[in-house]
Amino acid sequence: MRQQLEAVRQGERRQTEALQEQADRRLAVLDRETDARLKALNRRYRQEEQLLTDRFDDAQNGQERALNRQQDAEVRGVERSFEARRRAIQQARGLDENSKQQALDNLRDEQDQALGLIRDRYASQLRDLQRANRDQRQAQQDRLDDQKAREEAGIKATNEARKNAIKKQSQEEIGLIKDRASALADAIKGEG
Repeated sequence: MRQQLEAVRQGERRQTEALQEQADRRLAVLDRETDARLKALNRRYRQEEQLLTDRFDDAQNGQERALNRQQDAEVRGVERSFEARRRAIQQARGLDENSKQQALDNLRDEQDQALGLIRDRYASQLRDLQRANRDQRQAQQDRLDDQKAREEAGIKATNEARKNAIKKQSQEEIGLIKDRASALADAIKGEG
């Protein structure tokens, strides 16, 4: 009878260990699958972030080029206007050389001031454009980050639910093994 009881205990131990090992293997597989899903998620969002950055950089570069072309055209127009005025002063017959030089110096100062105002205005427009693009990009990045966080939380929650199901099933099966072993041991004791 003692040998039979010992055999029942050993059988219970072997079955319990086998079930626990099986549950551990299933949990390890589940963790690897979850890690792979998280890596794929991170890789996909890295690509989406790169596309977002590229799209905004391309758009901003195009806007900056257009703004620079506008500035260049306006500067050329101002320079042509001042060049015509400079020629008129140089060709003026009623002015002596000192008066012409004074008028040319004043004209150069006026031109420098006009060009400075144009450059300042365009620098301000460029700064505003860059800030608006930065804010738009950040808003899109925030939406992308929020979406990624939701997906990541979903993957982790699914993993936890599946882990809990495996653990619960394992514990139930171990409980059944213990109950059968206990019933078998009681039957053996009852015979003895």
